[in-house]
Amino acid sequence: MNSLIFSRITRATWIKSFCFLASTFILQPALATIAPQSVGYQVANNVLLVTVDTQQLASIKGLEFKDYSLQVVSDNQLEPIPFQFDERNVQESVYVAGGGIAISGEEGIFDAEDELVFMLRDTGPALSQDAKAATQADIVAELKITHGSYTGFAYVVKGSDARSSKDYANFDVEKSLFITDHWSMQASPDNLLVWTDFFYESAPANVTMLDVMKLRVIAKVFFTITLTNDNVVAKFKAVKNGPVRDIVQLKADIIVAGIPLINLDVGLEVTPHYLGIPAHAHIPLAAAAIKSPKIMVSLDF
Repeated sequence: MNSLIFSRITRATWIKSFCFLASTFILQPALATIAPQSVGYQVANNVLLVTVDTQQLASIKGLEFKDYSLQVVSDNQLEPIPFQFDERNVQESVYVAGGGIAISGEEGIFDAEDELVFMLRDTGPALSQDAKAATQADIVAELKITHGSYTGFAYVVKGSDARSSKDYANFDVEKSLFITDHWSMQASPDNLLVWTDFFYESAPANVTMLDVMKLRVIAKVFFTITLTNDNVVAKFKAVKNGPVRDIVQLKADIIVAGIPLINLDVGLEVTPHYLGIPAHAHIPLAAAAIKSPKIMVSLDF
């Protein structure tokens, strides 16, 4: 089994770190919306992921985003940082080409609910007025991000080929392996919603923190039924690989007696600090008698 093993520190520290991460499996942290003078943005309090939408970055709205990149000040000059433009699908989750869900808006154009995504930790100081006058970069927007007592800046640049080589999150399709710069997790090749062997950076070496994720579905038909992982069939559809986050699109069916009770479109969001599970549920006509379905996720340590 391929996995990342990280350095050893105290048990109390790695348990605290994992509890934060595990909580995002079930419910992603609420986003705190703050509006600086230049550009608004959203910051997830714990994962420190910054998203900028078309209303907040109106200077490139309706334009092809392939012509734009993100840079910050380092050693008094602009340097590229990891970023990506994420488009949205008609279910309001991140669009993945080949994932079977239609895009909202026009592909390759910064429109609709599309977002520019980067990490707060990569932002830097403001570019001085003298440096702005001297730079050859075509700066189209200055992003000012304030989080608590921290304020950072990033610059949207047009026409630059400079790109960062960093990749914070990756899903290896062939190995069914999630790898980021903070954690790794093995999934079953037959079902990507069955997870085992989870390693986090602050955990003791060679210690897996997660034995398995358990999924239970409770629904009322003419009587109450409880289904487990064995009743969930998740098929890989496509993946969007990005330097900040990967999106893994799945099609999952919850089946009993050969009949699909619930169909799920699942877009796993893999970032350096969390794994999000946005899902869109459909109840087929054959299962219209289902009442009050509940999906429960638990982690077995």
